[in-house]
Amino acid sequence: MSLRRDEDHDYISTFSQIYQNLPSNAKQDLLEQYLFPLLNAAPEHISQDIINTASQFRKNLMAMPDLNYDGMLKEINGLWAAYSAEEIRAITKDTTRCDAFLREILASVAAWISDIWSVACEFMENFELAHRCLRLAAETVAAVERKAPK
Repeated sequence: MSLRRDEDHDYISTFSQIYQNLPSNAKQDLLEQYLFPLLNAAPEHISQDIINTASQFRKNLMAMPDLNYDGMLKEINGLWAAYSAEEIRAITKDTTRCDAFLREILASVAAWISDIWSVACEFMENFELAHRCLRLAAETVAAVERKAPK
């Protein structure tokens, strides 16, 4: 069911341009304070159609991986801390596990890149977050390359 009328086009276009340029917290406030209450004012069949559509969107996105930037940053920092401690131990010992830590860092980043690809390219969502995640992944791989034995 389409609620769109030809004369509504200017309102939709204007609203869309404004909405796209709002920060996320302002978008959320606009939805909660002004648009959500319109569901109660609209005819029941229209409100139900909107709820059904929102439910379908949620269902379609349930399989989307959680990129968890902060969690990955914490994991990478933890692995770097372990690597640094192992580097210090390597000074006094014959054996070292430094290479194993570098491989573990790369394995974590490689698995994460798969999730980033899925979110940005398959689900076509969260592009800014995906970009931020890719930057962290690239910086991490570059750091591993600098540390890797030549």
